[in-house]
Amino acid sequence: MEEVQLQTGATVLDHAAAMLREERVSTRELRFLSAQLTEALRDALRVAESRGSRLPSPDDAVPVTETHPVPDP
Repeated sequence: MEEVQLQTGATVLDHAAAMLREERVSTRELRFLSAQLTEALRDALRVAESRGSRLPSPDDAVPVTETHPVPDP
């Protein structure tokens, strides 16, 4: 589901860029585009939050092994 949401967001973003290159765009088209961009951003934030919650917490991190200093010759 996340992949679909992110791909949809990328498609909407491409469409927005193309539309903004147009000299004449109606208010209705811009309002619709704004609604679609808002929804895509909401989905992207939801994906980021979901993925962030799946990251291990610092307490769960694998301990770093100690390195031993190289002796002076």
